[in-house]
Amino acid sequence: MKPVTKLSTLTAAILLPLALASCATSPAETQESASESGTVAASAPTFADLEAGGANEKDLPSELPDNALDGADLDSARWVGEHEGTDVWLAAPVEGSLYDACILAFPDAQNWTSGCGGGVSGPDQRWYAIVPDGEAPPENSVALSENVYVSAS
Repeated sequence: MKPVTKLSTLTAAILLPLALASCATSPAETQESASESGTVAASAPTFADLEAGGANEKDLPSELPDNALDGADLDSARWVGEHEGTDVWLAAPVEGSLYDACILAFPDAQNWTSGCGGGVSGPDQRWYAIVPDGEAPPENSVALSENVYVSAS
């Protein structure tokens, strides 16, 4: 093993910051190099159910507690359908959220569930999956709407 000398320590002190600086890039540099190479950054998923125009067929249940849809933009909530007595709403997340959409499965005031992300396990023990536009639905599921699928029993 070679002993550490002042020269090797000095060389390391000079070369290490240079090597690390060449690895780091700013978001602007990353975007610029991506556009030069022809690659495009992934965009946020879209949900046709949330972009539907016109009046919402059903308002959110008035019996819901205030915190039932934490993380969801309540103004964006859209009723997407009913499955065996369970009404389902899809909503956009609040600004700055890490999630793409939120969902509420509501058979009645005592047995509801909600969440943001990929879906929720409903009170009826079925999985209510949120599927962005253009993505494949889960296996063994039935479409409740364009973006919500329910697991088959």
